[in-house]
Amino acid sequence: MPLIAGIGSSQSVGPTSGGKVTPVTVTTSGAQVIGINPSRVTITFHNPGSQNLYVYQMNQANGQPLNPTLSALAGTFQIFPGAFFVVSGECQVAWGALAASGATNPLTIMESNV
Repeated sequence: MPLIAGIGSSQSVGPTSGGKVTPVTVTTSGAQVIGINPSRVTITFHNPGSQNLYVYQMNQANGQPLNPTLSALAGTFQIFPGAFFVVSGECQVAWGALAASGATNPLTIMESNV
């Protein structure tokens, strides 16, 4: 009987690892909050604060930079206070974030290569 191993399973060899957490502070000016990771399989954003946050890929599908503002939020994903936003699959790109208001808004980011 052949041995079958799944991606990330104990029989797999590669750049797999468990979750890595990155805490950041978000302001009303959009900025990159996490860089490119070619091995990333899942990325989770959690808003533990009290203001709405917006996360976005740093580039549009056509390769052009995405520079959202509070008056132009197209391309962003809104994360309400206490909520999570999870992306699996094609999530290896750099991500940015901005806040609806305030200068010290917490954002927790967890990425997994598994």
